[in-house]
Order: sequence, then C-alpha cells, then structure tokens
Amino acid sequence: MHYSSLTLSPAPPVPVTPLKWDPLPPNPFIGVCYGTLGSNLPSPIDVVAFYKQNNIGKIRLYNPDHDVLQALRGSNIEVMLGVPNDDIDYIAASQDHADAWVQNNVTKYGDVKFMYISVGRGLNPGYLSMISLLPAMQNIHNAVSVTGLEIKVSTSINTSMLETSVLETAPSKASFREDCRMVLDPVISFLKKISAPLLVDVYPYSAYLSRPYPYFILEYAVFVRPLYPSPLFNDSSLIYHSIFDWMVDSVSTAIEKSGGGSLEIVVSESGWPSAGVPEQTIETAETYIFNLINHVKVGTPKNPGKPIETYIFSMFDESNKHPEVEKHWGLFLPNKQPKYDSFRTPLFQPSSAAANPPIFGSAPHGLRDPFPSRGRWNRGKLPVGITIAACALLFGLGTPSNDESKLSCEINKANDKCTPTMRNSSLTLSPAPPVPVTPLEWDPSPSRGRWNRKELRVGITIAACALLFGLGFIILFLFWRKRRENEVDVLAFDVSFSDEFRNGMGPREFSYDELAIATKNFANEEKIGEGGCGVVYKGFMRDSNTYVAVKRVSKRSKQGIKEFASEVKIISQLRHKNLVKLIGWCHEKELLLAYEFMLGGSLDFHLFKGRSLLPWDIRYKIVQGLASALLYLHEEGDFCVLHRDIKASNIMLDSVFNTKLGDFGLARLVDHEKGSRTTLLAGTMGYIAPECYRTGMATKESDVYSFGIVALEIACGRRSIEYKHDEHLSSLVAWVWEAYGNQMLLDVADKKLSAEFNVKEMECLLLAGLWCAHPSHGMRLSIRQAIQVLNFEAALPNLPSKMPISNYDDIPNTSTIKTSQPNSLSITLPR
Repeated sequence: MHYSSLTLSPAPPVPVTPLKWDPLPPNPFIGVCYGTLGSNLPSPIDVVAFYKQNNIGKIRLYNPDHDVLQALRGSNIEVMLGVPNDDIDYIAASQDHADAWVQNNVTKYGDVKFMYISVGRGLNPGYLSMISLLPAMQNIHNAVSVTGLEIKVSTSINTSMLETSVLETAPSKASFREDCRMVLDPVISFLKKISAPLLVDVYPYSAYLSRPYPYFILEYAVFVRPLYPSPLFNDSSLIYHSIFDWMVDSVSTAIEKSGGGSLEIVVSESGWPSAGVPEQTIETAETYIFNLINHVKVGTPKNPGKPIETYIFSMFDESNKHPEVEKHWGLFLPNKQPKYDSFRTPLFQPSSAAANPPIFGSAPHGLRDPFPSRGRWNRGKLPVGITIAACALLFGLGTPSNDESKLSCEINKANDKCTPTMRNSSLTLSPAPPVPVTPLEWDPSPSRGRWNRKELRVGITIAACALLFGLGFIILFLFWRKRRENEVDVLAFDVSFSDEFRNGMGPREFSYDELAIATKNFANEEKIGEGGCGVVYKGFMRDSNTYVAVKRVSKRSKQGIKEFASEVKIISQLRHKNLVKLIGWCHEKELLLAYEFMLGGSLDFHLFKGRSLLPWDIRYKIVQGLASALLYLHEEGDFCVLHRDIKASNIMLDSVFNTKLGDFGLARLVDHEKGSRTTLLAGTMGYIAPECYRTGMATKESDVYSFGIVALEIACGRRSIEYKHDEHLSSLVAWVWEAYGNQMLLDVADKKLSAEFNVKEMECLLLAGLWCAHPSHGMRLSIRQAIQVLNFEAALPNLPSKMPISNYDDIPNTSTIKTSQPNSLSITLPR
C-alpha cells in the first residue's frame, strides 16, 4: 500500500508554572527522619523552619543533638528521639544512668513535643547490646514515668529478624528467627505491658535489590499495578500487591506469635535512593515516596482502614556516607531544593481523595506512575513483551482479507474522541485539538498485504528458530562446562589425598550406596540433626557393626568440592580423645561425611531439654574434658585451631558421658608463629566475646570466653541468655557476678541438683567460669591456666565484687594480624 505524507501544525509554546510550595495542613501519618551525615546542610534552626514550611509534623532524631533539640523548642513538631546503640550498655547498667540521660536530653527541653524514645536502632543478634536492650528500655521507661511525661519507649528493628525472607512464606505464617526471639519476646511483652508500639524499618528497596526480576518486578516494590496485573502473594483470603504490605503484615503476625497480640507497628524508616546504582533513578524514588504517602493512609490487607504512622528516610541527601548509594536518600538537596520537582504542592498534605484512595492505580487516583513508557521503566517488561509479540505474530496472524485491509477513523463529534478501529482491537485517545491531515491513499490490492504478512511470518519463524537453537547451544555448553569443572575438581580432590592418607588408619572413602544403605536411603526417621550446611542422619555400617553420623551436605550450601576436600583434610588432622572423630567421606553423587556416632547426644539436651538429671560428678568431668579439647586445639596441635562456636549444643557425649567437642563449621586453623586470630566475626549470640563485636576478630581469648559461658551453664543449669528467670537480668554472667558480689555465689547453683554437689568444686567452677568470661579481653585466663584452676593446681581468682565494663584498649589492631593460609578453610562437624 502507498502512504502519503502526514503534516502536523506546530503546537504553540506552553507556559510552565514555577514550582510553588503552598502551606497546607500537615499529614498526620507521615514524618521524616533527620540525617546529619552531610556537608553544607542547613543549620538546625533552618531545618526546623523548613519542616514547618513543608507541613512535616513529625521528625525522627537518631541521637540527642542539643542544637537540634534547642531549635525544636515551641515548634510543636512531634519528635522520635533515639538512644544510640553505643549508649545501651551504659543505660542498662544503672537506673541512675537512665535518669541522667532523660534529664539531660528530655526533661531539659520541656517545650519540645517528645512522642517516642527509641532505645537503639536496627539491632540484630550480632550486636552485644541486644543482651542489654530490655534492661535499658525498662530503665528509660522508669525515668520517663517519674517525670510525668507521656512518652512511649520502644526500640526499632528491621525485617531481617523474620524467619524467612520476602515471599518465602505467607505473612500469616511468619515468625521471628529463633536467635532473635529470646531477646524480642520479652521486649514485645514489655511493649504490650506499657502500650507502646514496636518500631520497624521497612525497606521494599532492599527486598527488591536482593531478589530482582524474575522474583519481583519493580512495580510491586513501588505500589504500582503492573501491565499484566497479578497478585504478588495470595494468603488465604488476603491478596498482596506490594512488598511493603507483605513486610508489615509479616511482622504483625510474628508479633502475635511472640505474645504481642495486636501490638501497634510504627514504620520508623522507609525510603528509596534516587541515585548511586545504575538501576535507581530519581523517577523511581519519586514514585515510591509519592505512593507511600498515599498508601499508608489505607492500611494493609491484614489491617485494612488502619493508617500506619510512617517516617520517610530522609530529609536531605547525606554526602558523607558510603557507599555511593547511601548518599542519595534525601527528599531535598542540602540547599533545600526539592529533588522531586514534579510535585506542585507539598508532599505532606491530605489528598483530596484521601478518604478512600485505591490501594493500587494510576496518578489520577492518588498513586503515581510517572512513566508513560512502562516498557522502558521496568527491565522485566522487555523479555515479556518480546515473548508475547513473537507468539502473537507466529500464531495469531491469519491470512488477511479485503475487509481486514481497511482502516477507518470515525470521529465522534459528541465527545471529540478519535477511535481507530481494527479487527479485535480498539484504541482510545484523549481529546486533542483538530489538526489538518492529508488523507491517506490506500492500495486496495489484497495480494500485497498478504505477501507482506507472509514474508513477516517466514522471517519471524526463522528468527525464532535461530534464537531457540542459540539458546539451546548456550545451555548445553554451560552444562558441559559445569560438568567438566566438577570432573576437574573431583580429580583434584583425588590427587590431593596421598596414598598414606587413603590407606592409613585415618578416614576412609565410602561409596554412595554404602552410606545410603546405612541411613536407609536417608530416611526421615533416621534424621538426628539439621544445620545450615546440611542434614545429619544416623547410620549403621554392617561391615564394621558400628553406628555413624552421616552429614549430607546440602545442595543449597555454598560448600563446593574444593571446600569439601579442605574440610576432610583439616578435620582429619585433629586427633584427640575429646574431639569427634571423622570416619570417612564420599563424593560420588553427593558430598557426604561420616563421623563416629555419639550415643549420649548433646550437652544442651541433657542440661535444658532432657528429663534425666546430670549428676555433679559427670558435669565436672564434662568441663574438664572440654578444657582438654580446647587446650589441644589452642596449644598442642600442629596449628592453633580457633573453634569460634563453643556452646552446649556442640558438645557431644558418648555412652559414658565422655566429652566430645564437635561442629567445627566455623573453625579456623592459624599458624602458631604467625598469630592466633582471625578477622571474621562468627559464632552464636550469648557465647561471643564482647570485643568480637567491635573488632570482628576471633582469638584464643574469645574461645576461652565461650568456654567460660558453658562452664557457668553447667554449674547453673540455665542458658547464657534467658529472661524468664528475671526480666531485669541481662545475661548469665551478670546474674552470677551479682550473686558473687552479694556473697551469695552458691545460690546460683542448679536447683535441680538439690544441693547434691561438691561445694569446693562448685565454687571453683563458678569462679573459673567468671574469670574466663571476664568482659575485658586481657583479664581472662588461658585455657591452660583454667585447667590448673579446675584441677586445684592454682589459686582461685580474686575477682571484683561488681562486674567490670568491657575494656577494648588491650585489643590488637586488626591490620597487624597475619594468618596462615589455612585460615581461609571452613570445616564442619555434625551436632
């Protein structure tokens, strides 16, 4: 067909109205966090005035900056004031400390409208201050109550405390991680008691970044309905279209399971970066912020119609942060110019449709999608669009007829809409002024249209076949290369073991079938344990008439054949009567390790879960065996081995309750001459030495600290962190030390023993445990000295009556530590 030229008349210039920020009533649900890590930021007085100018009625301060608090006097801006993480231990240690903090930072500014005090920010189990969190909150609450001020005391957490990440489980089945619950459950109980909300940082950006397309498409993160809408998640009768809602409702369910009931949630942080990484643009950030402001008014699927108080992060870009993306979270530039200048009115105002805005939609209904070209905006749409287009062209095009070659444009004068109509399609355009157009000239010959479409179908078919062939070739090549790499790794594995290792008295190589038969084909009833690296099964070896524990390395584990080989070699070098023994390995079909089976189970089971009582003489024997194993690892072997995860569940017992230290999953080998430290923090909360949280280093002394904690657990019969005994006690060490200072040391002995123990040994074990768990790195015993004390070959220590505060001055600089090559090898034993 032939087309004539199409001529459009030039459009007259459109005057642009300058951006104007008119003062309007404040939005009651939205606040903004005030970050100060930037250069050339406005003065505190200017910042407070700027908040008021833009009708922002709530502010979050991360620390008590006295210049900012002074500027907030009489402003009527509601304030969430933060207690820095570094101050938590200090405040938890004494009510007097908390009283002084409140006096200096709250009571002193009586005309500032304080609404919340957030004790800590984003704490995780890796923070030592988690242990002191509840006592600090209680002390601050007591101090505030005395003043008569109505200020709610809480703490802020993040969604990483949930058991599973986004979309791995329904919100109705969510719960907090077990390692978090021992701290969070009593905190939530306390918040429920004082009717205070839990503060939660909610970042759909982080969830999207961790699981981008095809798991998520960007629209679900920024409250925009996709081109091909489908629910993000169906949870029974509840339908989720946004990651934000999934996160909030998951935390809500987790709170319920932790005994918090309908405890209120305040979103203490949420935002989106406008730059810093290629995928993030100012348009995306603008979309998220605009839609968030509207969305929090309508609640979530679990709690519809219940607005969520939300604080946006942050007011200004902060240029002193790193990495680059952390610099671009502000709503405004440091010169107070708005980054999102498409907003013609202040952000923080009630929408005209705020009474019932839709949860998802387009800009006319209150939710903003500033991208008319949606395919350009979301990288996930490109492959979808290409696929749909290819399928339509390949299978949807029929042979054209004369009727199908016609195109008519009917002008409806009543509503000034032009509707070009084709078969099976329609397009409606918005009203536009008439434009003179030269009529199109059509070639009525049907054969030309048919020939063009045939050519198109042939071309697309050839292209599709070529594409499929190419993809198939790439997949086969990648599969071949992966298989080849595995074969090379297996060969390297085989070569790496000398004949002496294979044929000697050490571990042997099993076939897959041998271990499968031994474990009844890895039956569930034979499962005796499970961890991050795999599952452990009980097995019976008929040829040797012995039981074994078989670790089946998980396919999801990052442990490859090389790391597996290293693990086998390293564990094989450790030979001691108090260490779990490696029996053999297999790498035929899967990665399998076989260890001697411990009939006595774990110390953790006997102390805290079992019904039978461990007599005192056995307990003392277990401690001595553990000390002997640690002495071998630290001093008597060819290498200094830092276990890094000494705890009751990793101490196995044989049939006569001999100690067997296992689970070397976090262990590191260090050359005696080059140092005895690693620079990677690992371990279990409650057993990690205080200095490790500051330095990230593991040392002999940090292993000794863990040993001291286990010694106290054995003597007291309670876990290292356990609030049910007394919510005011932060840890086992603090509890025992307090009893020691009050001349009541034997009162902490395990009540289940009914005082049937050797008093001298009990006192010795408790004092040795406190000495080994001394808060200061340089004041602890070596494991050799601990053995001498336990054997009554050295005098008992003269400890201070009050538990000392951690001293980090004696900790060596991490930059001076040199470790040998084996330090990078990770090895694991079953529990």
